[in-house]
Amino acid sequence: MYAGFGRLASALVEISRSNVPVRVYSRTKEKVVEASEADRRITWIDPQDFSAEKEVWLFLPADAVPEFLKENQPYFHPETVFFYCATKGISADIAPLLQDKQQVVPVKFITEAGQLKKDGKGMAALPQEYSSWKGRLAETFGKTMEIVIAEEKEVLALNKAATEKAVIAAEELRNEMKERGLQEKLINHASRQLIPGVINSYVEGRLGGFGQQVIKERRGNKYEN
Repeated sequence: MYAGFGRLASALVEISRSNVPVRVYSRTKEKVVEASEADRRITWIDPQDFSAEKEVWLFLPADAVPEFLKENQPYFHPETVFFYCATKGISADIAPLLQDKQQVVPVKFITEAGQLKKDGKGMAALPQEYSSWKGRLAETFGKTMEIVIAEEKEVLALNKAATEKAVIAAEELRNEMKERGLQEKLINHASRQLIPGVINSYVEGRLGGFGQQVIKERRGNKYEN
């Protein structure tokens, strides 16, 4: 069961195995019903039926999770496993809200929802303490998700830094090119294709001439300073 149906949750459904049904609860029921019309694997689930689900994926914002758990605790199965996916949240903060034999398993995704859809695959991290769940996650997502071991705070730092640097790069490019009088269309295209393309080439070690020159200049300036 998915609790929440934002961009990440819908992307995961889209790239997941085609024969796996997904029951979804969201405050915006209309959004789930609309998605179910396009994908028959998706079905709406009422809180009264939560007890039938022993695995609940929490795709809600960190600040919305406590309220969701408190409001619906009477409906959850006493042995429910909650997979906690909010990047900004720490699983220890919601553990006191669980009852009976319920447990929380932090699963943090190192991805961006739109890019996840394009790539058709991503990466999810489990803390070392929960490494025994690696097989279950692999079974859930199949080959669409690489499961790695990393702590919650490490993933938060990585996602935050990567997001900040990506936004800064796009902002700086836009501001500089606007000062040069370039068309908005050209700037947008470079942001969508050039920046991620160059980054991919850098990571894979296949930069072209412009990229190699930038590295030489950057490393040279760093050495001089």
